[in-house]
Amino acid sequence: MIDWIYQFSDPVIILISIVTGIVAMLVVHAVCHAIIGKRIPKEGFKFAETIHNSMISLFTLVLAFSLVQAIGNYRQANTQIATEAAQINNLDRLLTRFNSPKAADVRQHLMAYTKSIIEDDWPALVRGSASETTTDLFKPISQGIIAIQPDNDRQVSLYASAVNLAQELERIREVRLESGTLQIPSNYWMVIFFAILAKMLLSALLDRSAAGTYVLSVQMAVLGALLGLVLIFDEPYKGRTSVKPDNFVSVLEKMRDRKN
Repeated sequence: MIDWIYQFSDPVIILISIVTGIVAMLVVHAVCHAIIGKRIPKEGFKFAETIHNSMISLFTLVLAFSLVQAIGNYRQANTQIATEAAQINNLDRLLTRFNSPKAADVRQHLMAYTKSIIEDDWPALVRGSASETTTDLFKPISQGIIAIQPDNDRQVSLYASAVNLAQELERIREVRLESGTLQIPSNYWMVIFFAILAKMLLSALLDRSAAGTYVLSVQMAVLGALLGLVLIFDEPYKGRTSVKPDNFVSVLEKMRDRKN
């Protein structure tokens, strides 16, 4: 619904959120005050101020909680990626210790798989899906490891570890793909925008002096900045501040430098 905003840098996203909020507030104030401002008694203005202050406190808490949740999802995605890259590196190191032609073939498939994560899986994650190419490239890895025939006790131990690592890699990728869909539900945004509108309607009945407008504008700027931060961290794989495949790039370089 709001994916277009991720083409901008983080400061611009925050600025858009702030400016949009302030402009919308001023427009709503002008319209509402002209239509109903003169029809409400003074007691109604005081009641509106009380409700407005309560709503602001609740709204700020909701935005703060949402920001913590979004940052938590972002950090979780980063941790999962670091773990997956480390497991790929461990599997490649283990296959190197096999020192056999079949293990060398699996290593080539593992490098192709890692490269595909960077070039195919990542663009797909940004779109909220998974790359079938990357999925297909993992199959010869698991099948190749099973086909390895250990010749001694040392290789038997390495073989068992390689099978476990392959199973773990498949599981971790599924977790990473699921993390690509982590985002605040659209219903949440509908409620947030409704709450913002309600806040604007109530604030339209408050002090109409220049000082009052200034205070309400600053208040809206703070709420807009918080809302912009939630947008930035809402989807871990989108935007300038997003999870990057740097861990996989680093591991791929190590794999290419590692010799049998």
